Amino acid sequence: MSFFFTTLYLLLLLFTFSNMNTLQSLPGISHIYIVSCSNLTPHLMLQAIANMNVAVYASLQEVPFNGEPTLECANEYDNHGRLEKVTLSFSSPTDIDAATPSAFVIEDANGARFLIGAREMPFPIVKKTKKAGTPTGDPAAFAYEVTLTNIRALIRCSC
Repeated sequence: MSFFFTTLYLLLLLFTFSNMNTLQSLPGISHIYIVSCSNLTPHLMLQAIANMNVAVYASLQEVPFNGEPTLECANEYDNHGRLEKVTLSFSSPTDIDAATPSAFVIEDANGARFLIGAREMPFPIVKKTKKAGTPTGDPAAFAYEVTLTNIRALIRCSC
């Protein structure tokens, strides 16, 4: 009987660790909002880890975007713990201050909203690149890549 439980335990561990490196992608992004991290309520990350409902009470500023933005969330097992790495890529005519800690709220095509960032560190890293338009008619814009690595980096929220 002990051999059966040991085998079952090992299979469960193998299944758990083999599914730790997964990649999720949202069906389509309809809106991107930005909010200063200092305006968020404290301990949102802890609420998300405890599977509590997370609400954003701060006023959101919509960021217009060109083309189709992408959002990927990769789950990985590192250093005896689970980590999520979120990458949001989009192009926008709006100049966002990359030096100020900012959080992003993403609304997908189904109406679900997700928060990237919290009031506490680590803050999302915003990489901003100025792109000139091509002669074929592509608009001049800023290309943004927002990354965050944390225990819970992509938090489902209500606004």
